[in-house]
Amino acid sequence: AHWTIHDLRRTFATLIGDMVDADERNVANMDEIKKIIGHTLQGAIAAYLQGDAIPLKRRVLRVWNEWLDGLLEPVALKVAAQARPAKVATS
Repeated sequence: AHWTIHDLRRTFATLIGDMVDADERNVANMDEIKKIIGHTLQGAIAAYLQGDAIPLKRRVLRVWNEWLDGLLEPVALKVAAQARPAKVATS
């Protein structure tokens, strides 16, 4: 199927919007997600949120990274197991 880089942004925004922390609080709200993916904020919120939100981005992207690592861990374990040399029986 045809896909674009925008599909990755949409997937990130959808999944991170549904993620909650250990206290069942959303990892990021919609305005925070918009800022992370580079959308221009509109209206009064744009006037008040002037910073680059580096700590926010770092926190949210750390959660995203941990989630991705969890997806890839089974694959990494399988690759590592296949890379081990076979044991040779000795007599």
